[in-house]
Amino acid sequence: MILCLCRGVSDHTVERLIVEGAETVADVERACGAGGDCGACGELLHALVERARGEQYRGATAVH
Repeated sequence: MILCLCRGVSDHTVERLIVEGAETVADVERACGAGGDCGACGELLHALVERARGEQYRGATAVH
C-alpha cells in the first residue's frame, strides 16, 4: 500500500529500508523522503519502525 502519498512511498519500501538498516523515522525520511512533507504518514512510519525494533529485540540473544 502507498504509505506516503506526497512521495509515493509504499510500506514495502519502508520495510526494505528498515531491513537495510534504517533505525528511526528520520533515517527513513532521509532515505526516501517519506514523512518529510505534510506529515500525514508520520504515525504509520513510526509504527513500522517500532514494530521492526520489537522484532529485532525478540530475535536478539542474550550474552552472558
